Amino acid sequence: ENKRMCNYWMQTNNIKHTPTFIFYTKKEAINFINNAHFPLVFKTNGGASSSGVRIIHSKIRAKIIIHKIFGLFDQRLSIGYTLWSMKKGIPLPKFGMSQKHYVFIQKFIPHKWEWRVTKIGDSFFGLKKMKKGEFASGSDMPSWVEPPRALFELVKDICDIGNFDSMAVDILEAEDGSFYVNELQSLYGSTSPFQLRVNDIPGKYKYINDEWIFEEGEFNRHGSNLLRVDDFVSKINSGYYNSPHIDKLKY
Repeated sequence: ENKRMCNYWMQTNNIKHTPTFIFYTKKEAINFINNAHFPLVFKTNGGASSSGVRIIHSKIRAKIIIHKIFGLFDQRLSIGYTLWSMKKGIPLPKFGMSQKHYVFIQKFIPHKWEWRVTKIGDSFFGLKKMKKGEFASGSDMPSWVEPPRALFELVKDICDIGNFDSMAVDILEAEDGSFYVNELQSLYGSTSPFQLRVNDIPGKYKYINDEWIFEEGEFNRHGSNLLRVDDFVSKINSGYYNSPHIDKLKY
């Protein structure tokens, strides 16, 4: 839920992700824009379903955004870069998501689609998000195709590194077939009772004895929260929360 910190975490842990540039002064941001290749992707630090994302095709448009973020003359006068949304046909500004005092820019990667691979406890799911216009995120166009096994391996590695029990990983598949982690989201839900289908059969994968084992069933009812509760209860019963590494986290 914090794209800036997520990017720093992926850099620190050598996770291949979308090339990202974060600037804390207007001078640095303008210098970058003057020498950049377009299009570029501007993002607000928060926001889901592409609500805070803009694909910018010109230097002029990029500088307008930068001036809003840092202020035209003085950063103390910054109005911030504010997005708008429609509520019952009425445009409303999202002042709570206004971006100020730093800019988050990503290289635009031409991609075929975006994969979402999720992990809750020891359960793994995945689906393909088709593009609607320039975006796959928030397109509401899932394709129930089994993700490549390499993506399950990637997400397992990410969650092992971070000790993550609940995580959604959005991964761009570039036109050349390479993969780039785009975002990590620990707070996510699901409207469908399943988040994976293999040969039209809903289910999940579990990693058991170095093998990916498919289990049939609709495991994502109630926004996938039953899985989170099951994982929490199993950890209590196993004594996980009494282990030494958990005691260290308290302090």
